[in-house]
Amino acid sequence: MSDGTADLGFIETPHVPSNVRSRIVAHDELVVIVPPGHKWARRRSPLTAGELARAPLVTRESGSGTRDALTMALQDALGGPVDQPSPILELSSSAAVRAAVVAGAGPAVMSRLAVADDLTVGRVRAVAVEGLDLHRDLRAIWVGGRTPPAGAARDLLSHITGHVSR
Repeated sequence: MSDGTADLGFIETPHVPSNVRSRIVAHDELVVIVPPGHKWARRRSPLTAGELARAPLVTRESGSGTRDALTMALQDALGGPVDQPSPILELSSSAAVRAAVVAGAGPAVMSRLAVADDLTVGRVRAVAVEGLDLHRDLRAIWVGGRTPPAGAARDLLSHITGHVSR
């Protein structure tokens, strides 16, 4: 983006890069998901942040916004750095993570927006986690002034923020 290849981008990371401007365009929540037959799907009590921190997960690649948001939330909940175990699988797309969970590879933490249909039809189950704030902001980012460059990028951002605020 900073090389001029795009006028506008979207990120889900907890930290905004210092060389860009940003605006919140939506909100999301991360959710722990498991296949219906997983032992966590039958729990009567929520997971704790510590249990989740110790669990090997199916994850996105290192540096993904979802993975970074989870790590930050766990650190906030547990009061410092967290030594999470290596992932069961590390995949490059949300679709691949979702498919691995459905196939029984293990639990994952994903965007509720990305798995809404799977939750609705029962392909995966959401697992409650106690004491962990998994809400996050989704942001538009651009290089330059207080608003994105005039034209399609600015029009798109105006449309999105106008639609979200209704």
